[in-house]
Amino acid sequence: MPEPALAMVAQRVCILFDEYYRGLVALMGGWQRETTPGDRTMMFDMSVLVSGQARLHGEADPDTDSRAITVPALPNDPTALSNIIAAELNVQPQQKQDLLESPSALARLQREAEILSEETPQVAERLRQQHRRRFSAFGMSN
Repeated sequence: MPEPALAMVAQRVCILFDEYYRGLVALMGGWQRETTPGDRTMMFDMSVLVSGQARLHGEADPDTDSRAITVPALPNDPTALSNIIAAELNVQPQQKQDLLESPSALARLQREAEILSEETPQVAERLRQQHRRRFSAFGMSN
């Protein structure tokens, strides 16, 4: 069982990551259901989301196209969680490398919480801008 500080930071990172990740999925044109308290964020392969966009526009190959998507949840183990969050963050390669080289899972999770606290509002703002552009263009066509 993880030590209390590690478990507490891991729980905080899960909450922050859920909001961040839903924003990224929305920017890609997907949708992520909100998790209920205690549930873990469901992970999507972003390339599958992009191919889903291609399918919507008639660009996908029907012979290789599959509608089944495996959607794993974030792990409960804080060390595994810290590694997956580091891999999933949309940050500069050096920042990602620094995270992966953190001396402990606790240090990595603490830094991830900081990054998520900084990045999530930026993702939300990009999503608002995307919606404004989309809906202002929609209004102009009428």
